[in-house]
Amino acid sequence: MAPPRQAFSGQFSAALYVATAFLGILLVPARSVAAEPVINRAPADASVEAQIGELERRIQILTEEVRRLREARTLPTESIDDEQRLEAMYGHGPAASQIYMQTDRGLSLGGYGEFNFKKEVSDKNGNDDVFDFVRLVAYLGYKFNDRILFNSEVEVEHASTSSDDGEVALEFGHLDFLLTPAANLRAGLLLVPVGILNEVHEPPFFHGNDRPAVERQVIPASTIELTP
Repeated sequence: MAPPRQAFSGQFSAALYVATAFLGILLVPARSVAAEPVINRAPADASVEAQIGELERRIQILTEEVRRLREARTLPTESIDDEQRLEAMYGHGPAASQIYMQTDRGLSLGGYGEFNFKKEVSDKNGNDDVFDFVRLVAYLGYKFNDRILFNSEVEVEHASTSSDDGEVALEFGHLDFLLTPAANLRAGLLLVPVGILNEVHEPPFFHGNDRPAVERQVIPASTIELTP
């Protein structure tokens, strides 16, 4: 028979073991329950952050597009050297402005073409489908020096001169005397600065297949001319 002190020590150890095991049973579920929401929230938080990042990216794209639309009168000029830059200068469109960006004396050639196709629907009302090469434009310029240059535009309309609409015409031809940034002199056959498209009348600056009706019928674009 064990001494009383040893029996008491054994009973105390057994009771301590049982109490520890019972507390372990109680604490393990509590710890797992407390950790479970953290594990479940992490993917949700990452998904929300990804969605926010995607929304910010789209907003940035829309902001850039709005900025480009506001700058419709000037084409992008980033990463383009001076001789190839697309920019409207001295009251002309980008293609007609190339002579002003030429650094050395000499010849400058430019131009553009415009054609469209009109398809009639089932109820044609006697009309036919129409393909029209509206215009072929050639810009010819020559830079004599840093202050004097010549610029001109020759246009072939509707690919013919035999019909009532066909025409070959000198739209403008003038000498520019670039005296100072504040005041220059231009002499020759000029485009009168009337309307939005009379001077800057190249296709990138009007929306749609045709120039606006006001510019074609009320203020004919690039056809009002003045010879000083």
